[in-house]
Amino acid sequence: MTIKSTIVPLENGHLRIHEIWSERLLYVYEGGFSVPMENTNRCIAGQCATARSIIGTSRIKNIIGYKKAGIIRPEPNTSLYFPVTLLPYLTGVAESGKQVFISVISGVLPDQVFEELTVEIIGRNIEIGQLGQRINVKLEEKYNDGQ
Repeated sequence: MTIKSTIVPLENGHLRIHEIWSERLLYVYEGGFSVPMENTNRCIAGQCATARSIIGTSRIKNIIGYKKAGIIRPEPNTSLYFPVTLLPYLTGVAESGKQVFISVISGVLPDQVFEELTVEIIGRNIEIGQLGQRINVKLEEKYNDGQ
């Protein structure tokens, strides 16, 4: 199995691109930023999970590949900052062969708003647009392990 991950920095977060080559079925999970559990408003809408707390909002959104969004409460004391947290997440299944998973992970302070973005996938090219800027990422044609 081989996984190539590309992280694209954005305003208020980043885009994660995972290219997975595997000979077997894999269950995949992607996590956002954790927030303190106390007084947190949770929202799961389609393939997007948002946790809004007194310190800010954490959001994770599927672009391609993931099948389900949710919010979990990790074990206590798994955060350096808060004893009990909530964590937005995505799950999916990678079949054998090559699969691509793309997600947007965002975090904003209470007085900020999310800067929306566009993602266009044309063949092996991914074009990301936000705040008038465009970023292009090219996916691997195939994995070459030297054999």
